[in-house]
Order: sequence, then structure tokens, then C-alpha cells
Amino acid sequence: MTGFQRQRHGHINPIFAHEEAQMLAAVDKAHSSSSNSQILGKNGEAALCSLLNRYLPISFRTVAGHFVTPSGKLSPELDVMVMDARYPLLAENQDGSVLAMLHSVIATIEVKRTLVKKEVLKIRKNASLVGELQAEVFPSLGEWGGVIQLAFAYRSGITVDTVANHYFDNYSPDDPASFIHILRVHDKDQMTDEGPLGAHVWMEASEHPATSTTLAPLSDFYYQLIQDGFYTLNARNFDFGDLGAHAMSYMNWGTFPCLNRGAT
Repeated sequence: MTGFQRQRHGHINPIFAHEEAQMLAAVDKAHSSSSNSQILGKNGEAALCSLLNRYLPISFRTVAGHFVTPSGKLSPELDVMVMDARYPLLAENQDGSVLAMLHSVIATIEVKRTLVKKEVLKIRKNASLVGELQAEVFPSLGEWGGVIQLAFAYRSGITVDTVANHYFDNYSPDDPASFIHILRVHDKDQMTDEGPLGAHVWMEASEHPATSTTLAPLSDFYYQLIQDGFYTLNARNFDFGDLGAHAMSYMNWGTFPCLNRGAT
């Protein structure tokens, strides 16, 4: 019987390579059967959510929809939110979209079937809006603790350098840190015979755009999400008493009168 072969650093994870191929096939199938942008978008989001809900630990869950701040400000519509699964939802609609508490949101993920300039600028705009809203709860937690902002593209219609130029044009150190992950780069960036390339784009030390190509974009994306998600929860350090207080700050959950539990 063949034993399990541990993943070696710097090598392709064969399990995630199969998952990656299936996700791309699902999105391409939707593109072949419809030209409706909403249908295409929903299929891309569904494929990513399906993967994450199968692989993420039970302390996380992925949903789509909006989050709300304690003061009642509503976020833009978000393709994917990675949540601290200990928190309840405020609402869930028939289509599966939800309303979540900001305190529960670990990461947001903008999902794009094909990355072009218009979509890059839209990612940047939403990142700024989410950054402003999260400051109500996470104003100064340093490198960790706030909402992680990610973008996930199945394919890029422009080169990686062009993605970076558009995304980080007029970038300020005060802008929210975010990463763009691409499963398949533009044909001009496919410069290897080893296999199809993906890429990551981010701001290095809040100063210079950094890009890297990879033969394992999906497993790299997943690894970063897991690692950064746990670091974020550790920085927040919310215990169950905190969760109870947070829940009450968003909604009065019952109609019964408050009881003095110390009374005899």
C-alpha cells in the first residue's frame, strides 16, 4: 500500500492541483453556456466557496453578502467573506447571502473570472471602502488583527506587471494592505515549460509592488489564508465573553426582560 507523501516545500501539491483544474473547468463551463455576467460571477464565487468550506478548519466558514458595523454602516456587497465560525449571523437570505457582524469577518475576497483594468480598479475601490468601515472596530491592531483583504482571479486578461501598475497607482502607506491571487496569468507571462503559471501581487513593506509567479497558485492562496487567518484571530484574542458582548452590541436578540442574575 502506498503511503501518504508529505507535501515538499517548493513543489506542487498534487491534491490542490486537481482542485485547481476542477475549479477552472467549472468556470469555463459556465462561460461556454452563458454570457450573463451575474451567472458567470456566481459560478466563480460558488467554486471558491465550495473549495474553502471543504478545506477550511471548523473555526472558519465562508459566506457571501454584507457585513455591518456596530453603528449600522453596511459594507458593499462582498463576493466571499471568511468568518470566525463562533459568531452567529444577523440574517441569511434564500439565495444564501448573509448579513454578518464586522467583528466576525476575518477576510474578504473579491472574485473575478477574468482580471482586466476595470476589475483591478474595482478591487481597489472596494478595499478602500472596507478599510474605512473596519476602522470602527479594528482601528490600530498593527500588522495583524484587522480584516484581511484578498482578490482571487481565475485568469488575467493583462500581464502581471500591468495588474500591479493599475492596482498600486497612487498607492499610499495608509491604504489597506491586500493581495491579488491569479490562477492563470496572461499568455505573455507564461514563460515556462514546467506547467501553467499563476501569480501573486502585493505591496512589499508598504513601499514597492511585488509580484511572483507560481506553479501552485491555489495551494499558495490557501496556505496564506489559513496562516494569516489564525494570526488574525490570535491578535484579536476574543474570548467567549467578548463574543457575547459583541452579539449584544449588534442586536437585542430577545424580547424578555433583563434579569439580575446576582439577585436572590
